Amino acid sequence: MIFIDSANTNNRNTATRLNNNSNQDILLHQFPTISNNSIFSHPDFSTTDRESLQQQQQQRRTHLALRLPEIVAIITKYIYLSYGYTNSSSSSSSNKDISNVSRKALNQLYQCLFVNRLWQDCAARAMYRDLYFNEHKADHDTFIKFSSAFIDAPDLQQNQSSTLSLCRQCKLYNRHCTCTPASLAVANPLDNINYGRQQQYQQYQRKSLSPSGTRSLPSKYISSQNNKNEKLDYLSISSLHTNNNSNLVPLDDERLQRLNLYRRTLRTLTLRKMKEDTLPNVFQSLQQVGKHASRLERLELYICDSITDACVYPFLTHGTLTHLTLAGCYNISDALIHQVARSCPSLILLDVRACGNVSDSSIIQIALNCPKLRHLNVGRVREQERISTASIGLIAQRTDISVLGLAGCDITDECMLLLAHHRNKSLERISVNNCRRLTNKSLHAFVEKCLNLAVFEMKECHLVNDWASVAEMVKRKVLLTLCEQQNRDCVDWAKKHGRTLDVRAPLK
Repeated sequence: MIFIDSANTNNRNTATRLNNNSNQDILLHQFPTISNNSIFSHPDFSTTDRESLQQQQQQRRTHLALRLPEIVAIITKYIYLSYGYTNSSSSSSSNKDISNVSRKALNQLYQCLFVNRLWQDCAARAMYRDLYFNEHKADHDTFIKFSSAFIDAPDLQQNQSSTLSLCRQCKLYNRHCTCTPASLAVANPLDNINYGRQQQYQQYQRKSLSPSGTRSLPSKYISSQNNKNEKLDYLSISSLHTNNNSNLVPLDDERLQRLNLYRRTLRTLTLRKMKEDTLPNVFQSLQQVGKHASRLERLELYICDSITDACVYPFLTHGTLTHLTLAGCYNISDALIHQVARSCPSLILLDVRACGNVSDSSIIQIALNCPKLRHLNVGRVREQERISTASIGLIAQRTDISVLGLAGCDITDECMLLLAHHRNKSLERISVNNCRRLTNKSLHAFVEKCLNLAVFEMKECHLVNDWASVAEMVKRKVLLTLCEQQNRDCVDWAKKHGRTLDVRAPLK
């Protein structure tokens, strides 16, 4: 039989608790808490020690889940995508509405930039992924600032290489200021150099001029590989004080890695109605951005009159483009499209509407070198004879085309029969507005073979007048585009045969 002395048990438990408390007190005595402000003010603590302790304190206060890059990336992506798509889900949203939604979504991410370095990186990557710039002056200024950050060069609108200004709040030079949104641009070094250390560095700079005119740094300013907290961005500082004519600023390894990360993040770049005469330097900036956009997939330039081949060439060197839109850029030539065919074998979309200089020569090369092409628009108002059956026939035979814009081109029934035969059920949308040589043969072929057709635009094709075939398309709920004369003829035919046709046009 076992007897338990409850009094002794309670005494032992009490002793254990006292023991644990004593050990805890000893630990606290040996390792004082970081939150003790007196430690930071202790004279034996250097600036680096204080920064290190503050970082540790911040990490202890933050939940582990919010310090994992994978989790933070999902959070920032959700903030951007959920806000953007829930507000732009309407199919009738205009380009202006989409731009406003994108801007509002970016504003939601803006606050994430100020949390810490990890959150800044993840938020910046979400913000850099898809960029849209309209013709407004504000968007032009934003694009210039973006490009200067993206290529790590001073603002192209201002000459910042000669003078530096001090921020009144943080007492740092303009390129090191951390209290303004501009400091979050990737062109600005994100270090913690304070005003006193900059002043001290400048004194050493003035005193240590060698006879050859170069400046030598004292040994205590040389960063050590074993102490990353003491590392300073001297390359960026010294480049601001030298008389170098180059606009590019030397980068240290850490900044270069971060900058390259943002460069690799960019996937979509869209410019609308930007003109060199009213918005200077914009295309010079675009050309520079193209050299560093190593993973860009979508380049969209709408009605940018002054765009030339030279502006687009740098984007082709990386070979990553899958969507290229040059609608309304009438200075684009066959030479550029030839280069697109050679450099972008994974091309899915090519939109060269109103580019009158583009002809069969380059479209044939697209057909031969870009088998994944699904969307092609070569519609035009002038130079109709430059696009004919010679190139579109090859597009039908050699690519995965499903959306095709041929408005105003010099195509015949032969071309349409090739499309119906080779693409049949895969063809979804086609526009043959103002293709005046087409007849009912084309219409019959599409009614018979293209069973999945959703949109058929045939405005001003007056030789196409088989309204029974048109009625069959309406029955399949195909969206049709007809001119006023065609609509009247269609209504008259329906009345004559005792039928009602609900012809609906696609939304633009």
